[in-house]
Amino acid sequence: MDNSTTLPKLFVTQGPLAGKTFDVPESGLRLGRSGSCEISIPDPALSRQNSMFEVREGSLWVTDLASANGTFVNGVQLGADRVLLKDGDLVVAGDSELRVGGEPPPPPPAPADVDLGLGGGAPAPDAPSTQAKTSSDGGRWL
Repeated sequence: MDNSTTLPKLFVTQGPLAGKTFDVPESGLRLGRSGSCEISIPDPALSRQNSMFEVREGSLWVTDLASANGTFVNGVQLGADRVLLKDGDLVVAGDSELRVGGEPPPPPPAPADVDLGLGGGAPAPDAPSTQAKTSSDGGRWL
């Protein structure tokens, strides 16, 4: 990931900080539940200091910081070695998912209007009426 003019970006796509974007500076970012982390997430599934994102020679890397529940890149749990990230990679830590670089994710779709057939609209042309009617002898029938 060559970002000589712009900082690498992390887009939070799931979890408590979903919708947030973080620029990764040369000094890096720590992710964890501790308030001392640059990406602090109130998630009990995270270690206090879970993962480290670093920029080295223009590329973005991630390292698991010996966390209890691990750090995963594209579904594969990291070991002790740092891993090179590329645009589109998915990093999961705790209940959070972060997408590396590229464009921000689109907003979630708006809920569709669904007709559950509970009224509110005109009945189909060939559907029987459900309105009450009066018989010729004054009684009511449907």
